[in-house]
Amino acid sequence: MFIHLGNEVVILREHLIMIINLERNISQEIKDIIKLAEDKGQLHRIGSRGKEKAVVICINQVYISPITSRTLHKRAHYQLGRSED
Repeated sequence: MFIHLGNEVVILREHLIMIINLERNISQEIKDIIKLAEDKGQLHRIGSRGKEKAVVICINQVYISPITSRTLHKRAHYQLGRSED
């Protein structure tokens, strides 16, 4: 199954590791993961700068999405046949 991350970008649900809310403070470890992905050319910014709401960490890629982590979480669970809030 696929999860839509915004602006026509989709990922395979099976590749998803973690969804992180950028509207709150994030740990230094997550900042390091984002920096490492950027250095390796594996960071993909979806949408405009300043509109970042979530970081989506996948097996080989990291995405910065303009869609809230809550909405992405719901989409991921919907794909699994769950309807969690």
